[in-house]
Amino acid sequence: MRATLLLLVAVVALSGCGGGQSEEARIKQITESGGTVEILVEAHRLTNVKKLKALLPKNVPGMKLVEADAKKTGSIGRKVAHAAAAYEGSDGQFFQVSIIDLGGSKGFGAHSDFAWCTNNVREDSDTHIALVSSIDGRRSYEEYDSNSRSGKVRVLIANRFIVEIDGSSMEFPDIKALLKIMPIQELEALAK
Repeated sequence: MRATLLLLVAVVALSGCGGGQSEEARIKQITESGGTVEILVEAHRLTNVKKLKALLPKNVPGMKLVEADAKKTGSIGRKVAHAAAAYEGSDGQFFQVSIIDLGGSKGFGAHSDFAWCTNNVREDSDTHIALVSSIDGRRSYEEYDSNSRSGKVRVLIANRFIVEIDGSSMEFPDIKALLKIMPIQELEALAK
């Protein structure tokens, strides 16, 4: 009952009560005030995994493509298409990029891996940081450990796709810069 009430409050807060604000502005306002937001994903047919795999970067300067694959997984109410590619550099750098289509799901609540989409997170220590923020107006999750020189960036695209970059033996600005090679505009178009 409490979960239903929380969801109802979030849906009302995100519906026409925003005084003309965009959805992103209403989400920002709610999360900055310490609230949580249930972002609902309308169930759509999943993107063909071959199409997702074709969107992965083929060439990355200074890096060699090691592996690429795509798959569809899930059960009733929790269907996900996933494409990933791994790259390595001559100096030991390694990163993986992923495109995850949540179009076959009815919300993020069923996916514990995507709790950052609906909650605020901020963890800081001398060597580790994890936070939910915004990159180019899109909800994101950033995590980096300076001891291991490893981290990840996840970005929510059009409330349907997650783009993830997971790197090791790399500095965090270099991991974040890899977002520029990802097909964000193409994914936004697919989400329509």
